[in-house]
Amino acid sequence: MTMSWKPDLKLGGGPLYLAIYQALANDIASGKLPLLFRLPTHRELADEMGVAVGTVTRAYLEAEQRGLIHSRGRAGTFVGQSRRREPYVAGLLRTDAPYIDLSVDAPSRTEDPDLLAAFRFLARRRETQLMLQYPTVPGLYHHRVAGAKWLASLGADVDPDSIIVTSGAQNALMVIFSALSEPGDVVMLDEHTYTGMILIADALRLRLVGVPGDREGMLPDAMESICQRMKPRFLFCSPTIASPTNTILPECRRRAIADLAEKYDFMVVEDDIHRRLVPEPPPLIWSLRPERCCLVASVSKVVAAGLRVGYMATPPRLYDRLLDMLQATTMMVSGITLEIAAHWIENGTAEETVLNRRRDARARQAVAREVLGQYDYDAQPTSYFIWLRLPEPWTVPCFIAEASRRGIVVAPAVAFAVDKGKPLNAVRIALVKPATHENLRSALEILADILSSVPPCECLTI
Repeated sequence: MTMSWKPDLKLGGGPLYLAIYQALANDIASGKLPLLFRLPTHRELADEMGVAVGTVTRAYLEAEQRGLIHSRGRAGTFVGQSRRREPYVAGLLRTDAPYIDLSVDAPSRTEDPDLLAAFRFLARRRETQLMLQYPTVPGLYHHRVAGAKWLASLGADVDPDSIIVTSGAQNALMVIFSALSEPGDVVMLDEHTYTGMILIADALRLRLVGVPGDREGMLPDAMESICQRMKPRFLFCSPTIASPTNTILPECRRRAIADLAEKYDFMVVEDDIHRRLVPEPPPLIWSLRPERCCLVASVSKVVAAGLRVGYMATPPRLYDRLLDMLQATTMMVSGITLEIAAHWIENGTAEETVLNRRRDARARQAVAREVLGQYDYDAQPTSYFIWLRLPEPWTVPCFIAEASRRGIVVAPAVAFAVDKGKPLNAVRIALVKPATHENLRSALEILADILSSVPPCECLTI
C-alpha cells in the first residue's frame, strides 16, 4: 500500500524549499516517515501543496545531499541513504549549494562508461605497470592507433604516425596557438564562441575578430571582407554544434571557408568535439584542405570528460613544432588515461557510449521543447544545450539574477562574446547536468515560469 505524505510547514523568514526540507527532516527524525518509505514524486507533492515543482526539487535535493533520502530513478525517492555507499570521489565532487546547474556543457554522469570494468581489465595485463613510466611525447603507438580510429569515426583518414595525443582539446588548442602564433595575430571566429578560446587569446595576446553569421553559422562573404582588411593568421571554428549557438555549418560554407584559407593564406583550427553527437554531419574542413588545417578532437564531450584525452591531426610541416610545444607545456599525457581511452575505443565501449549520449541528449531536447517550445531558441536534436533569446522586457542580467534567486544557474551570452560590449540578449541553457529528466523538467519549468512573468521593477528601471 502506498502511503502519502504532506509536510507540516512552519514558515519563517527563509525560502519555502527549506521549510519543506525541514518538515521532511523532522518527520524522518520522529519516525513518522520510516526507512524506505516511498515519497511522493516532485510533481505529485507540488500539486498537492500548490507550489512550483522546482521548489519541491530543491527541497528533495537538499535532503538527499544530507543523506536523509535517496533516488532510484523511475522507481521513486525513498527515505534513508542508498544501500550503495557513495564513492569517495563522488563525495569530493559534491556541493552543499542548493542550486541546479544548467550552465556547464558537460556530458551526463548517468551515461558514463564503466570505469571499474576498465580498471579490472587493465589490472589483468602485465604491461599495465609500464603506464607509470614516461610515455613517448606524441603517445605510445597503440595509443595513436586508437586516436586514428577515433578520428576515422569523425571522417578523418589519418595515419597514426601523424597524430599527436594531448590532454584534451583545450590543451591541443593551447599547443597550436602557442607554437604557431605571435602576439597581435588576428584570429577569426564566431561572434559568440567557445570560452576556452577567449582565455587562450587573452593569455597569448591574440586579436580576436568575430565573423558575422546567421543561424547556420559564420558567413563566408563576411569572412572574406575581414581577410581583405586585416590579413588574419587563423580561423578558429567548431563547425558541428558550435557552443553556445548550436550552429552546424552547411557543406557549401565549409567548402567556401577551405577555399578562403587557400586564397588568403590562413590556418584553420577545427575544434570538432561535438561532432560525434550528430549522426551524419557535413564533411570536415580538414578533409577539404588538410594542408591548411589543424584538426582537434577529444573524448571529453561524448565519452568521459574526466579522461582529458584529445587527438590532434596536423599538416606534416607543423608536426615537430607542435610536438616541441606539447613537451614544453605538459611534457606528455598520462599513460594511464591514454590506456583507458584506447581500451574503450578498441573494445567498442566508446562507440556504445556515443550512441547512449545521443539518445539521452535527444530525450532531453524533447523535454526542452515541451517546456520552452514557445520561446525563441536554437538547438540541435542531439545537442547538450539550447541558445535562448530572451523575450522583452527581460534582459540577461535581470534573468540571470531571477534564475539564481530561484536556484537555477545558466550561462549569459557575454561569457561567450568576442566583443563584450555587444553580446546578444541570450543565455545558454545546458540540459545534461541534472541527473534525471524529471529534474531537468523541474528546472526548465522554473525558467519558463520566470519568462512568462514580468521582471522585477528594479530591472525595468535600469
